Amino acid sequence: MVKALIETLVKLQKENEDIVALIADDGELYHALHEAVPDRTINIGISECNAVGVSAGMASCGHLPVVIGGGSFMAYRAYEFIRNQLCMQNRNVKVFGIGAGMAISILGNTQHATEDVSALRGLPGLTVMTPATPEEVKNMTALALETEGPVFLRVGRSCGEDFYQDGFTFEPFRIQEVIGGTDMLIFAMGSIVCDAAAAAGKIGGSHVGVINVHTVKPLDRERLRMYGAKIKKWLIVEEHNINGGLGGAIAEAVADEHLQVELYRMGLDEQFPTGYGTYQELKEKNKLSVEDICQKCTEILKR
Repeated sequence: MVKALIETLVKLQKENEDIVALIADDGELYHALHEAVPDRTINIGISECNAVGVSAGMASCGHLPVVIGGGSFMAYRAYEFIRNQLCMQNRNVKVFGIGAGMAISILGNTQHATEDVSALRGLPGLTVMTPATPEEVKNMTALALETEGPVFLRVGRSCGEDFYQDGFTFEPFRIQEVIGGTDMLIFAMGSIVCDAAAAAGKIGGSHVGVINVHTVKPLDRERLRMYGAKIKKWLIVEEHNINGGLGGAIAEAVADEHLQVELYRMGLDEQFPTGYGTYQELKEKNKLSVEDICQKCTEILKR
């Protein structure tokens, strides 16, 4: 996922001299971007708040700043600066948080970004994106830079098979069907979309569909209404706390749009991620593995 981000950002920087990358403590990104575009790549250091403050000033002078740092630190430590200096001023700045969900697995809870969507989507004027695959990172990096106003883009851990290899076409700001289903739908964001697709495949048939929500805010309510008219059992799966995240966003839309659906949520339930280990081990320990999703779907289908 990070490699896809680097490739795309280097290409876009070479095409647009207004794009300036401000890196907060990420050696791999800094060295790759600095080697390609040295005069417009700045190492801010372990100083996420300063990075956002500098970016706001640069945007006011006509530059197009991209701030890149650890997902948890950009969302939590720099939150006040994103709120006051980007959103209140409607600055055209793009913030990329590396390590969405539990992607920074072995470094522990301080590195996990599992409440960030809850906090960020409440900020007026902020677009929140969370791509699922490397190909989607490329598409959404370009889209973020084309979108006017502040954007927060979450970059997670690369999933298994990239469904874009099967002819899947990216649609900006739309929720998109990865797998069609007749009896229930799984809505997911970020890397866990691939786990949801794997779970639907294990269940077999065409019972369970999978919907990729790559843009959490603004949420595509038009297609939610379309799906709600056809399929009544919905499961939201997220590598995030269930309070205020994707499930919260969809629940709000269901209430506002008066959709007659059964809504179920699956994620971290009023807790921080449990345990240490690899990314896969953390998903298993926190009941978010492919097998756990399969079990939840089977329970819902029997109701």
